[in-house]
Amino acid sequence: QLITRWAAIDLGRTLTWLTGLRDEADRRNAAQAVTDQVGQSDPIGALELAELLRVGSDDGSLFHYAQLWTEENPQAAVAWVVQHKPGQLRDQLLTRVAWVRAQSDPVEAATLVLQHLDAGPVRDQAIAGVVRHWAVRDQVAAEAWVSAFPPGAAKDLALKELATARKLR
Repeated sequence: QLITRWAAIDLGRTLTWLTGLRDEADRRNAAQAVTDQVGQSDPIGALELAELLRVGSDDGSLFHYAQLWTEENPQAAVAWVVQHKPGQLRDQLLTRVAWVRAQSDPVEAATLVLQHLDAGPVRDQAIAGVVRHWAVRDQVAAEAWVSAFPPGAAKDLALKELATARKLR
């Protein structure tokens, strides 16, 4: 609680102190507390701070901040995530951002997934998430998109999502 309060009052000094901690567990705990404090009012700042301090990916808070930012300012969040170097973290962030965008703009979410995620299980799951939301909004459009997929795991997952959506209608 002390670190959280200190971060709210003087973030700069808190970060200076935090980066000087020698014990890795203490540093990570303090970094997470500071990031959580910043995230209460500034999801963008929390994302950047979590990335800088290398915290938040193991407990999901980094992805939560990405979700909040995407809800507030989708274009900026997408641009921020896309500019990251390819890798597991970027893929996870893109998946979360696409999931949020699929709720209001499934075409944009589908484009994001196909353009920025490499073929494989992560992309297949992201596609399934997009289809899940798209089918709720527009079953016909979602089915048309899925019908263009080549045979494979992505299409199989997407077809399962479409079938589930049909049952729920």
